[in-house]
Amino acid sequence: MLYGVNKTRTMYMGYLIPYLLVNISASWPISGGRYMSAALPMFMIMGGCSEKYDTGAAAYMMISGILYGVFLAGFFMQRSII
Repeated sequence: MLYGVNKTRTMYMGYLIPYLLVNISASWPISGGRYMSAALPMFMIMGGCSEKYDTGAAAYMMISGILYGVFLAGFFMQRSII
């Protein structure tokens, strides 16, 4: 989020910050990851970051793919991942 303050439009950050503050303060802070996955401006910030750093984009894609596989395998084995 700090990377996106100067890199994205003010409108998106003006939406993202109150969105996270309201959602996280209204429920358990442990649910923050779930709320971040639904925050649209975060995808824009991560996309902008991956355009600038090619190795960061490759690392992000690899880590995301590995974690997706771990979570999918845990789901199929009916295990609690988190």
